[in-house]
Amino acid sequence: MNMTVSIPDDLAKSLGERADLSRQMLEALAIESYRLEQLSLGQIAELLELSIDEANTFLKKHRVPLNYSVDDMKHDQEAVEMFLKTQSPTAPCSDRFIGRGPSRSSI
Repeated sequence: MNMTVSIPDDLAKSLGERADLSRQMLEALAIESYRLEQLSLGQIAELLELSIDEANTFLKKHRVPLNYSVDDMKHDQEAVEMFLKTQSPTAPCSDRFIGRGPSRSSI
């Protein structure tokens, strides 16, 4: 979808001739939509044609807090626990992730 925005002439003069003005407006829309929880991180990435990591960095750069609730944390914790259950039972989980297990050179 293409959109056209009308700006009064005196304000347009204040903004100056900037080739990136439409990009800046798109980014402002993305930031505000994310803050209002109207768009997800993935949707921000799609809108701005960025990777998820780049979109996250973009939001951090603009000091936008991550929309991450307690429910999101619980869901992620459950996913990690399910993942860990599928791992090799030869070493305790803490050994595999804290570095107390076999060194990489001996694997």
